Amino acid sequence: MGLAGCPPPPPPPPPNNNNNNNKPSGHKSACVPNSTERRRDELSEEINNLREVVIRQSEENSNLQSQVQKLTEENSTLREQVEPTPEDDEDDIELQGAAAAAVPSTQTEEDCPEEDLPEKFDGNPDMLAAFMSQCQTFMERSTRDFSLDRVRVCFVTSMMTGRAARWASAKLERAHYLMHNYPAFMMELKHIFEDPQRREAAKRKIRRLRQGMGSVIDYSNAFQMIAQDLDWNEPALIDQYHEGLSDHIQEELSRLEVAKSLSALIGQCIHIERRLVRAAAAAARKPRSPPRALVLAHHHHHHDPTEPVGGARMRLTQEEKERRRKLNLCLYCGNGGHYADNCPAKASKSSPAGNSPAPL
Repeated sequence: MGLAGCPPPPPPPPPNNNNNNNKPSGHKSACVPNSTERRRDELSEEINNLREVVIRQSEENSNLQSQVQKLTEENSTLREQVEPTPEDDEDDIELQGAAAAAVPSTQTEEDCPEEDLPEKFDGNPDMLAAFMSQCQTFMERSTRDFSLDRVRVCFVTSMMTGRAARWASAKLERAHYLMHNYPAFMMELKHIFEDPQRREAAKRKIRRLRQGMGSVIDYSNAFQMIAQDLDWNEPALIDQYHEGLSDHIQEELSRLEVAKSLSALIGQCIHIERRLVRAAAAAARKPRSPPRALVLAHHHHHHDPTEPVGGARMRLTQEEKERRRKLNLCLYCGNGGHYADNCPAKASKSSPAGNSPAPL
């Protein structure tokens, strides 16, 4: 009973469980890992953010380096354009000289007036020959120095406008060697702007051209005018010019040294013609020799069978009379130019008593 009246004993402790035994400590450590993990996550996120910032900065630096490299290359290119090579520098100097020649200053207006400049060429084929001739004449007569091909090319291009100027600019940019070769540049100019039919017509004209009875100067002027429309070389022009000369000029040329240029050949022909003209004028000034009849008359006069012998004139033979009549000679003295009625020999031998008896 007593036992029955006693309170019941306390319940036995739960079985030993590691999880349960560690439960209080488990609750205590649960807060610590959460804070550490959160901090770790925060640090990891910051690291990732920094890494992204560094990556972006690296990319920006790389872009900046590319831009700097590109700017450096562009700067080098610009320097090459702004600071030309010595050869280009010479071209610039000559371009300035050509521009000065194209637009004369007030100090040289008298030497090179503006109206003497060639007319601007716009690409019209009909004006090409005149333009090329005017440019050549201007450069030959100008007091400026056009001895360099580059200066000559620059001057010609400065006289172009419109389509012709655009062609020259593009052509010289693609083929810079033409700047240093004036004949080649002018040949290119002719090939582009001259009329092909005009060239064929010029070929026909120059092959038909002959000096004839005209002067060498007139023939040479006509020849050179036609030759402007041709693309023949110097030997071909020389051969054609020689073929059209008169025979007497060609004969004189055969005794001289062969000319090496057309201008030299023209000079030779002009000199030959002037020499022949002077010789003809000198021959015209000389007294003419008497006609053959007079010479015969004088020759026979010395053996005139009618010459007086001992003061008396001999009778003419019938043969002598016939001869004098045929030659229209005087029957008295045997000379020509008069007849016996007015023979001067009678007057010189006349006496106060009268004339000598006429021959029978």
